[in-house]
Amino acid sequence: MSTSSSSSTSLSRSSSISSTSTSSQISDKKQKRIPGKSNKLKDFLLCHKNKTDNYEKDIEKQEAPGRNLRNEISEHKWGAKKIATKFKESGINVENPMESNGLSESDAKNLLQKNGKNELPKAKEMSDLELFLRQFLNLLWVLLLVADGLSFIGYLSDTR
Repeated sequence: MSTSSSSSTSLSRSSSISSTSTSSQISDKKQKRIPGKSNKLKDFLLCHKNKTDNYEKDIEKQEAPGRNLRNEISEHKWGAKKIATKFKESGINVENPMESNGLSESDAKNLLQKNGKNELPKAKEMSDLELFLRQFLNLLWVLLLVADGLSFIGYLSDTR
């Protein structure tokens, strides 16, 4: 009986220690945050630095960019240094990403005039009639209608 009580006491002590250490880690993280600013970019860069460095090396070893789309559109997996060198006009501060300024207002206005607004074109809306007729193009729907027709024919032939 005493061994079970001592083991439960040690378990409760270890759980309280782990919960205390976890809460202290959380409070340490909260203290490091800059009030009023988002640290998401900084956290992302710190957590994924090794992954992105290895990914860049792997990409260089792969085949030519025209043959594989993964090689062409991979900026979201690059590190801050590579993004800063590739897109010099972005204004990324590699040493301290939270102090990055981004585009100047004049650059942003020029890009807006040159490329237009950053929005997707509106999708063509489908009428209710077109939606109703399109559902009959589905193969499963057609099979269901054929099965319905055959079972109805079978029902009519049995009742006569």
